[in-house]
Amino acid sequence: MKRHTAFWTAIAVVGAAILFGGGHLGGGLLLLFALMHSGQLGWRAVLLTLVTLVCWAGLWQLSLPSASFAEARSGQASVLVYPSRLKVNGDLLTGRVQDTESEKMVWWQYKLSSAMEKQSLLAQNQPFIISGLVERSALTSRRNPGTFDFQQFAHYQYHIHTRWQMTGGTIQTTPTPSWRTWFSFVGERWRQVLRRRIDTLPPHLRIYVQGLLLGGQDHSVLAKTLQADQTKLGIIHLWSLSGMQVMLLGTALLCLLSIGRCPYEVARYVVIGLLLAYGLLTDWPTGVTRSVAMFGLAHGLPARWSLGPLDRMGVVFIWWSLGRPLGVLLLGNILSFFLAFCLYYAPAKFWRQSLWINLLSLPFVVYFQYQWSPFTLLLNIALIPLFNFVVFPLVFLVTILALIGMPGWRMLEIGLTGLDQHLAWWAELPGAVWTIGMIPGMMLGVLIICSLLIAFVPRWRLAALGVFGTLLVGLTIWRQWPLQDRVAFIDVGQGDSSLVIARGSGPRVLIDTGGQLQFTRPKWQTRYYSPPIDYHVLPVLRYWGIGRLDAVFISHQDADHMGNLGDLLQQVAVNQIFVPSGMQEHEGLCAAVTRARQKPAVIPLTAGQNVTIRGMTFYVVHPFQAGSGTNEDSLVVQTQLQHHNLLWLGDLDTAGETRIMQHFSLTADIIKLGHHGSKTSTGDALLQTLKPQIGIISAGQNNRYHHPAPTTVERLRHNQVTALNTAEQGYIEYVAPIFGEPYWHTMRQWRQKQWMLKHYSKN
Repeated sequence: MKRHTAFWTAIAVVGAAILFGGGHLGGGLLLLFALMHSGQLGWRAVLLTLVTLVCWAGLWQLSLPSASFAEARSGQASVLVYPSRLKVNGDLLTGRVQDTESEKMVWWQYKLSSAMEKQSLLAQNQPFIISGLVERSALTSRRNPGTFDFQQFAHYQYHIHTRWQMTGGTIQTTPTPSWRTWFSFVGERWRQVLRRRIDTLPPHLRIYVQGLLLGGQDHSVLAKTLQADQTKLGIIHLWSLSGMQVMLLGTALLCLLSIGRCPYEVARYVVIGLLLAYGLLTDWPTGVTRSVAMFGLAHGLPARWSLGPLDRMGVVFIWWSLGRPLGVLLLGNILSFFLAFCLYYAPAKFWRQSLWINLLSLPFVVYFQYQWSPFTLLLNIALIPLFNFVVFPLVFLVTILALIGMPGWRMLEIGLTGLDQHLAWWAELPGAVWTIGMIPGMMLGVLIICSLLIAFVPRWRLAALGVFGTLLVGLTIWRQWPLQDRVAFIDVGQGDSSLVIARGSGPRVLIDTGGQLQFTRPKWQTRYYSPPIDYHVLPVLRYWGIGRLDAVFISHQDADHMGNLGDLLQQVAVNQIFVPSGMQEHEGLCAAVTRARQKPAVIPLTAGQNVTIRGMTFYVVHPFQAGSGTNEDSLVVQTQLQHHNLLWLGDLDTAGETRIMQHFSLTADIIKLGHHGSKTSTGDALLQTLKPQIGIISAGQNNRYHHPAPTTVERLRHNQVTALNTAEQGYIEYVAPIFGEPYWHTMRQWRQKQWMLKHYSKN
């Protein structure tokens, strides 16, 4: 294992995972690059790489879900539950559990029926079995580009493919562990003891203990806020230090045993045993698993089998990836191994080490987050030594004090609170975050290769830096001056939101923001989520590299059309907001504007007005008089992209459609149906007049209003209008390139282009 043989084998596995798991040719380039390096190391290195790749591919194939997983069915079932793996959110319990019959992991959702039942379940301090009626279904994939794909995460990280929704469960007697599960049961009991002690800590300290010491994640609202700020600043990888601290802890224990005159030959196995117990206590998150394994290889092998740091990491990564064949495609796992690589291989000086970490992690961070912060380098220089030599030792000390019931955390809580407040301040500074957008797979592969050349091939370092910088600058220019027009109908559930991106220096315009109605619940049932816009509109904006909007059109006052406006204005700069005349003084609108990071101009519109934004004109055809912002007052706008007209009808009813036809002579190839496909909108007269080819229905899955109405669907069919529904297709996108015909694609068939429009010019 000399000259980094195992390390380059690990890089080959990464390339194969990107190629086969993500379908990106950039992974093929990385795989070829790793094979070339293995070839330089001799035939044994090539053989090791090929055997590893064959094993990885076979295990990956076995981990794929079978067709039976997609079948939705109900029935009685029992599951084995580890309380530490559950997330409590109001009246909902979620987490990974084990089917007692098949012994496979499933994703479990349990709706609590009462506060007493919630208290009873949360009081469980060891594994238990619960039985009840379950509805089995396949995990759903992402609905919009750029959003978190839970189906992919569960598949890659835990080999979970199904969701079980249980109601009316009955807790059975705690099972007797078998020889295979005894250690897991013991670990769970100690985790519950530790969890109850940690829950007594103040909020900021609890989050740091959970993240740094135990390698887990706190699910509180505060933790989500801190994570969002750290993600913006590009320092989310600091939480991967949990694994690195295992090495420091192991080294410290060796020193203590040495001081106690314990021979190294004995001490190393004692420490390895203690670290294995520590891993069992934390339930083996990636960072802890990696670091315990690397410590074991460093100190547990005979001298003649010793490996260098990079080869140790390569061996650990290969072993870990065979257990989770596609886990390498998750950002948290990548950062865990990557940070270890940087701390082993990068220069010792903090500023140079931070420079390397920022440079080499940039492709991964932008690929997954679509953003980059210019403050990342400065913050890393300050925070990496702070976390290593101050925060972690103090957190570890306070945890020990908490376990034995002694106070000693007040000053540390004040310090951590101040640190988090300063990070939040940095995250809100103008220019703190640059939105770059989605990196194509091929470009990702080239950027990773450039990073490896910078690290390992000094004679190619300047050339690699040049290519690296050129690609990133080119990507930024490409996102700011795209070569095609694009209209995205975002899946916001039961609501409306459309994004218009014109080619070249054209405008970026959002038509409605989506939103949800809020219902009052008892405190024990109240669920806490991030703002809904974080799950659909904002990820789509970041995916396309949009950090500022030229305008937002609000069709009317309903929450499902403008409910997310305040959250949008708080996170994205908007120049202008257009509303139907009479709605400019609406209480909800004014409240949203007060939250804006940059106060936009609010402009009322009536029929007959034209709005030109950076060369693109939007024609207003409704309302005809000032109103209060109800459905009947909906703002209806039309625009043209290349050869096709598009019309957005808001929630306008058929009476309003008749008024439009009486005043304007319109045609439209593409219409966004009124009122989510309700039977009261998009009447026969409108369809016969406009003669559209495509009708977009923006509705939620299984919505309570049963939109679209069967009568509306029949009207579309009768008028030969092809209907696309976000409830069925998810995100729907119209793309008009400079050369060639416009086409459609949807989230359901993301890689398939559909030509549905006749190519002719409108006069």
